[in-house]
Amino acid sequence: MKTIVITGCTSGFGLETSRRLLAQGHQLIGIARGGKARWMELLGPEASATGRALAYDADLAEAKTVEDAARKILAENPTVDVLINNAGIGLMGTAEDQDPEELRRQFEINFFSAVRLTQIFLPALRKSRGRIISVSSICGIATFPFYGAYCSSKYALESYMEALRHDLAGSGVQVGLIEPGTFRTEFAGRNFWLGKRSRDPSSPHFARTQAFEGFVTRKRLSAPDPDWVVRTMVNWVNQPKIPVRLLIGWDAKFLGFLKKLLPTQLLFDLTQKGFRAMTRS
Repeated sequence: MKTIVITGCTSGFGLETSRRLLAQGHQLIGIARGGKARWMELLGPEASATGRALAYDADLAEAKTVEDAARKILAENPTVDVLINNAGIGLMGTAEDQDPEELRRQFEINFFSAVRLTQIFLPALRKSRGRIISVSSICGIATFPFYGAYCSSKYALESYMEALRHDLAGSGVQVGLIEPGTFRTEFAGRNFWLGKRSRDPSSPHFARTQAFEGFVTRKRLSAPDPDWVVRTMVNWVNQPKIPVRLLIGWDAKFLGFLKKLLPTQLLFDLTQKGFRAMTRS
């Protein structure tokens, strides 16, 4: 049995991964707004019956609540084998329209919360020779129009975690990045939003942004089942070694292939052409 701390555990990849890890006999510690009461309701009665699911209340956009929750976890559960940084939100819209305060929230949840938790749990992970699994995105290696804030936060996460893997070489602590493409989760629902400037009709990008929002909504409905990502997360908890990074999803693998194959300018031009077609109003 391993003791696993996970964020983003109340929906999407994180919720289903938590259910499967509990079914395997692991102890799960969630960090989520609403704490244990909310998580127990989402996990279902079977999880409550096991006694192996705990949760601590925190708003990942607020540094103090994240740090307080992490320190409380260590005080009550000194052994931690796995940290899964899974939480993520998506601020969408053109770079020109992104409000600095909204951008700051994007980075607090997608990047800084992962950094804070990683640093606090590292002493325990060294003792257990454990691992840090961070859920990034294809947007961590490829940049797209309207995704500037989200891509920036994922690029930061990618760089930090890769550097950390170098830093921890020989320590027994493994660090890996999972990079999903598009899957059918709540990311394009409650965790996806257009910034307030993007919704302003006076924005020079307003018409294209509205068309983009409609495209994303339609694409979410036809996206593949997230089981591929969930199985990978569960496998990474259990397998002896994990890679530096792994692209998941045919769209992610295809884009990763194109990024390696094509000159930068050609890939940029093709991306522009594709997004113009998608957002033609």
